[in-house]
Formats: sequence, structure tokens, C-alpha cells
Amino acid sequence: MRDVVACGMVRTLTNALALPTCSQIDFLEHPSVRDVVVCGVVLEETQHKNSAAYQRLRALCAGGGGGGGGGGGADEGAAKRFYVFSNEHHK
Repeated sequence: MRDVVACGMVRTLTNALALPTCSQIDFLEHPSVRDVVVCGVVLEETQHKNSAAYQRLRALCAGGGGGGGGGGGADEGAAKRFYVFSNEHHK
């Protein structure tokens, strides 16, 4: 188990995605979901187990993901900022 360290963010959503499902990817693609760190191990496992989910997750990490549908407001067009953290050798 990893040590938990507070990040100082006002809102923090922590969810260990062992293998993202399509509904979880749908959630991650929602325009209001931003500033996400994707563990490298999760990305690798997704690549091996679910090609479609992997492609969608990679698109999010590359900055070209989701955003579909309307909703308007100040969030529209805001950068999602998905980051891949290479966690294989970290505690």
C-alpha cells in the first residue's frame, strides 16, 4: 500500500482504476474532469486488456480527449491536463 500525501487541492478525487471500463472512460472524458494523474502501470494494463479503453485513455493523456457534448459555461474549452506518472519503481 502506498503512503497517502495530501496534495493541497481544494477538491481531490482519488480512485484506483485497476482497469478502466468504458463507463469510467466516459466519466474521465466529461468536460468537468480535469487535472488527472494516470499511473503508468494502469495505462500498461489497460493496453493489454482493453484496446478501445486504452486508445481513449491515451487520447486524454495526449490532450485530444473527450469534451464532446454541450454544457457551455466557463469549463468549455478548458484544458483537461491529464498526466502519466511512471509509478512502476515508486513506493
